[in-house]
Amino acid sequence: MGMNMLYNLREWICDCDRFLFLAEVHYHNEAVVPSKHKFDHVLSGEILEDLLSRTSIECDSDSYHISFDHCISPDEFSLLKQTLDDIRFENWTKIKVENVILSQEILRKLAKALDEDIMKTYELKGFPSLYSVCGIRYV
Repeated sequence: MGMNMLYNLREWICDCDRFLFLAEVHYHNEAVVPSKHKFDHVLSGEILEDLLSRTSIECDSDSYHISFDHCISPDEFSLLKQTLDDIRFENWTKIKVENVILSQEILRKLAKALDEDIMKTYELKGFPSLYSVCGIRYV
């Protein structure tokens, strides 16, 4: 179950990255409204917090390697959650383009740490790293 939670979180992050990108585009073209696009997941600060919490609990109980929940500061986490909620509810007067860009960077830090956790978990479970097998250096 733990690996599925990690993969579900990674899928959510991919949707969220696209959501933030569309918000950035909105500043250049107001006709682009992220909340009008179809996503596979509900994208909000509350959902993000719930996903991280449930994934951490599930992975801890299954002895999976996780560090993604410590890769961003509480202030970064708050900014990301607030930005997601402001975009979702189209509070464009509250959102600064700088916060959208910063949120993208924060989300990418979270995604990178999550990918590293997935690879580390594979290795801890005795599975060969796909990157090692293919001779690719994982970054």
